[in-house]
Amino acid sequence: AGGYVWKTFKEAYEEALQIGSALRSSGAEP
Repeated sequence: AGGYVWKTFKEAYEEALQIGSALRSSGAEP
């Protein structure tokens, strides 16, 4: 179960990085 939780967290973290990068590239940085 631990491996599955970590994989899910890692995927969510990478997705968050992609979203943050998209926001910066579109000039939506606060």
